[in-house]
Amino acid sequence: MPDDPDLEVYKAPPSRTPVTESTSALPNPVTFIQTVFNYVIDAPVTFVREWIERQQAKNKSYYYHQKFRRVPDVSECLEGDYLCFYEAEAQWRRDRLVDQQIVEIVRERLGACKQREGPNQFQNCAKEAEQLAQVTKAYQERCEYSSLYICSVNSTWGKGGFKDLIFVLKFPLGKCCRSGLSA
Repeated sequence: MPDDPDLEVYKAPPSRTPVTESTSALPNPVTFIQTVFNYVIDAPVTFVREWIERQQAKNKSYYYHQKFRRVPDVSECLEGDYLCFYEAEAQWRRDRLVDQQIVEIVRERLGACKQREGPNQFQNCAKEAEQLAQVTKAYQERCEYSSLYICSVNSTWGKGGFKDLIFVLKFPLGKCCRSGLSA
């Protein structure tokens, strides 16, 4: 850009511009309200927010999934140890939920593979189908054990007898139902 602007294109402002004079002795209320708002509300809030951000920057906290320690199985609990029964049942329920999520994820992967491959799904998705079969079989085995497990915990809690629990654990599957023990 040249040092001297072209006066034909960029007209220079008039040399003397009139200055508006304030006819009132009172200050402008808008500037007064803005100043009051800045000092009364905005400045303290900004100070507190920046102080909190500095404190959080010093103490970084990372979120991780909650970790539960493994507890003994219900067969290892002592007679009358209801806390052990409760912890074993809670652990079993968490394990079952994890297994359900694993089955669901593998099922979604197989569905995505089938959608992606189309008519070649039997050839190209065989690995995913085999993995789904393995995961489903493992989950079903846990569910077969679950009927035994839930019955044993419920019968032990409901009747307070440890003999029912030992009976259920000694005999094969199918000897236990949700309503009680069958001889």
